[in-house]
Amino acid sequence: MRYRFATLIGLLAMSGVSGLALAEPFQPGPWQPLARVEPSSPVRVLIVNTSGATIEFDSFSTQVPLPQLQPSESAVVLLGTLPESINISALSEPPFSEIPLNFTLSEDSGNTLRVEVGIEFDSFAGDRVVTVDDTGGVYVY
Repeated sequence: MRYRFATLIGLLAMSGVSGLALAEPFQPGPWQPLARVEPSSPVRVLIVNTSGATIEFDSFSTQVPLPQLQPSESAVVLLGTLPESINISALSEPPFSEIPLNFTLSEDSGNTLRVEVGIEFDSFAGDRVVTVDDTGGVYVY
């Protein structure tokens, strides 16, 4: 159990979101939200690809093929019933094979969460999923 907790803390520290203030209410312990949105209003997630690679994303629907974003492109995902998660990954295309990503979160206008997707050079694990829970807490793992 200690190993999992230490791994979680390490992943959160490397996730690129350390500049955000702690979400309120904060209580000591694992699995703290990194940001908050208003769950009673429509929630939008603006995905901005700053990685230099083609990425694909999916809000765990059955949409095939998955929507893709080229470098410097962006897209808005309107979340449905919370909780909901968005999976974001880089395509394995030359010159890239496996690319660990880094998600940087910030607030955009309205009830919009901005997710800038970059490359995580200091970690193999990287970020994969953004989840908004039913209370509006935002988590990255």
